[in-house]
Parts: sequence; structure tokens; C-alpha cells
Amino acid sequence: MTETLRKSQLAITALWNKHLRVLATFLILISSLSAQELSTGERLRLFNEQFFAAQDLKNRGELDKAQALFLQLYEQDPQNATICYELSQLFARDESSQEAVYYAQEAHRLDPENQWFELLLTAVYKQARMWEALRNHLLNKGDTVDLSLEEQADLAQTYFELGEDKEALEVLDRIEAEQGILPEIIDFKKTIYLQRGELDKAAKELKKLIKIDPQNFEYRGSLGQLYLANGESDKALAVFQQMLEIDSTDPRPHLDLANYFRQQGDFGRSIYHLR
Repeated sequence: MTETLRKSQLAITALWNKHLRVLATFLILISSLSAQELSTGERLRLFNEQFFAAQDLKNRGELDKAQALFLQLYEQDPQNATICYELSQLFARDESSQEAVYYAQEAHRLDPENQWFELLLTAVYKQARMWEALRNHLLNKGDTVDLSLEEQADLAQTYFELGEDKEALEVLDRIEAEQGILPEIIDFKKTIYLQRGELDKAAKELKKLIKIDPQNFEYRGSLGQLYLANGESDKALAVFQQMLEIDSTDPRPHLDLANYFRQQGDFGRSIYHLR
């Protein structure tokens, strides 16, 4: 009976020792994990402190120091889209186009749904005059009609810069059909038509503005100066005289007429309108 009890006690002791070893191993593992988590947490804390320090430097105008610190952060975490975004902005300020484009592309790649990263990538492509890249980027977004007004204008500019005038005008016509007459779009179309040597079409664009705002002398003056600059002096004179008939007390038609008569060699009438 005593021997049986002794064996039972030995078995219980062995089992207890086994449990103690398992428990000790578990505690060591937990301790190791806690230390690892603490280390990760500490690294995250330091990273965040450096990030906000870099932001503070940028806000205080110490841009070179901010850029250096953001570069250090990028080395620690090259998959951080926000760091890439900040670096692209900083490189873009001194027109370091290659670096600005690289980090903007990385920011957009890492977070393609972020609106601000999208806008930055478009801006640095324009700054670097990477028109083909910008065109492809905009077209990859889907159907042209789904682009915002600004994006459609950017697309028209890329076509224009690439010598694709027809495509540029198609986009601008689409904008006009959707948004109505916009002075910026009219001016862009006028520029394209003049480059193509199509004076009548350029003048027609300005006449659209005059039609919707007949009293606006800026539009009428632009039309007259367009004619005068392109050798259509009779048409220019007619426009300036119409302006004078609308309001003879406004100095602008007098200034335009003074310039017109000066070019014609009629200095007496030129001085009259200047006075």
C-alpha cells in the first residue's frame, strides 16, 4: 500500500514537473512576444515622431531639412504612400522633375484611390512636360466623358502639346457641350485655330463670347486686336468703332483706335484718341 502510494506521488510529481516546464516555456514565449511588441511599438512611436517633426519643418519653411528627414523615413518604410506624396511635393518645389515624378508614381501606385495622390501625379507630369505619360494616365482612368472638367482640360492640353490638334478640339468641344461657353475653353480653342492658321475659326470663338456678353469690351477688344495682328485692318476698325458707339466714354476703344491709326500712319487721329 505504501509502495503504491509512493509510486503515485512520484507520478504526480513527474506530471507536475512536466506542467511546470510547459508553463515556463509558455511564460518565456509570452515574455518574448511582449518584448517584440514593445520593440515594434517603440519603432512606430519613433517613426511617428520623425514624421511630425518633418511636417513641422516643412510648415516652418525649412524645406531642405524636411526633405532630408522624409528621405530617412522613406528608407525605413518605402511602402508608405504618404511619405512618397510628401517627397514628391518637396522635389517638385525646386523642379527636380525626375524625383518628383518617381515619388508621385509610387504614392499613386500604393494608394490609387487617393484623390490627392491622383492630383499630384497629374501636376508633376505637367511640370515635367511628360505629355505622353499624362495622356496615357488620364486615358487609363476610363471613358473620357467620366473625367472631371479639369481632367478633360488637361487631356486637351496633352493632345495639343503632342501635336494632336484634332483630338484636342474634340475634347474642348465636348466640354463646351457639357458646360456651356467658358472663356478659358474659348481662349484655348482660339490658340489652336491660330496655330493652324485658321483665323476665321479663331474669330468665331471670340464672337461666341461677345454674343453672350455684348457689353464686355474685353471680348470685343480681343477680337479687334486679333484682326489687327493678322492683317485684317478693316475688320479691326469695324470692331473698334462698334465699341465706341456702345460707350464713347470708355477709354478702351479710344486706346484701340489710337493704336490702329498709329499703325496706319494717321498720327493726328491717333493722338486725338489718346487725348
